[in-house]
Amino acid sequence: MVVPFTGKLGALRFPHTVRVAATTSNGLNCESVALVLQLRAIDTRRIKKPLGAIDNADLLKIESEIHDLLAI
Repeated sequence: MVVPFTGKLGALRFPHTVRVAATTSNGLNCESVALVLQLRAIDTRRIKKPLGAIDNADLLKIESEIHDLLAI
């Protein structure tokens, strides 16, 4: 499963979004928004290499939004 990100902070007006600050470890160039509402499945062959890793605090927020979105 993949959660796309955008650099457009205006996306925070939508439900099921999470603000993620740019850090050296996550590979983001600017403060971004995880668009959990656009959760999708993709073929793993489309993933060439990791660009970074989301820290645990942000990952927990994203996972919480996934649970809310899917009502699980």
